[in-house]
Amino acid sequence: MAAISVASIVVTTGSAQAADSVGVSTADNSEVSATAAGDWCQLVYDYAGDEAGEACFVSYGDKFKVSDFRADGMRVVADWETDYGRTGECHQSGGSGAVGYCNYDMREDSKVRFRVLRRDGAEGTDHNRTQWSPWLNIG
Repeated sequence: MAAISVASIVVTTGSAQAADSVGVSTADNSEVSATAAGDWCQLVYDYAGDEAGEACFVSYGDKFKVSDFRADGMRVVADWETDYGRTGECHQSGGSGAVGYCNYDMREDSKVRFRVLRRDGAEGTDHNRTQWSPWLNIG
């Protein structure tokens, strides 16, 4: 099945101004957006091009929010790394419609980036991995 390639970056300011939207071509079926001050989200799509899940980095509290949108037996995972060498994964294995949070204590003067994927079980095969987000301020 052919993958559909659609991506955009949306940056929303904290004022009443309109959001700036910039289209970006990628080959991974992802969408990255800034949803609030310090919050960055990426959608992951299934092979049919439907939204399968989402992960967001919330800088206030150094948290990842991971959501699963599909009843497909796959979990949604946020795979992350910091600019000082720390890495980790935040898994949402609660099934379709479930939302999970992972709370980390990261260095406030550093940056983090993440990508989202679907995985067949805790250690299974990865599917539909997005590209890395831009480097995001942690604090």
